[in-house]
Amino acid sequence: MRRKDKQITEFSEICAVIEKCPILHLGLLDQGKPYIVPVNFGVSFEDQKIVFYFHGAPEGKKYTLMQQNSEVVFEAEYYNGVLRRDKDLPCKWTASYVSMMGEGQVKILETQQEKTVAMQVILERHDYQGGTHVYGQAISSIALFALEVDKISCKAGGMV
Repeated sequence: MRRKDKQITEFSEICAVIEKCPILHLGLLDQGKPYIVPVNFGVSFEDQKIVFYFHGAPEGKKYTLMQQNSEVVFEAEYYNGVLRRDKDLPCKWTASYVSMMGEGQVKILETQQEKTVAMQVILERHDYQGGTHVYGQAISSIALFALEVDKISCKAGGMV
């Protein structure tokens, strides 16, 4: 990273960046060309390990591309607007943001137990406090994915 003064390296701060980001953008490979798709996500942080969970249809382009190649890249950001440090000098303005990007391996979850865990993590991120019985049957008709992070970098500008 060129701007080391903006780099975030502490695991707890990386987790805080991830929590601020509303949408995860996945970068997949489609016949040698990049294909980017936004997804809602849940995330778990265990033993300095980050796993993103997301869902989708058990068919279609995203599903097919992940079947063909489990290596993915990802990006997310939280933008908080422009900081107008000097109203008469726009070149002194800066963005207030946090962002992350990285790479990892995506796995299509197969078992009911894996899918239940993934769905619970996703829903908890969105403040769902109910039991798994509400969505137990629904998860058999959707695909759920786990993205295990291999590399991640984060940075902040104008905020942390």
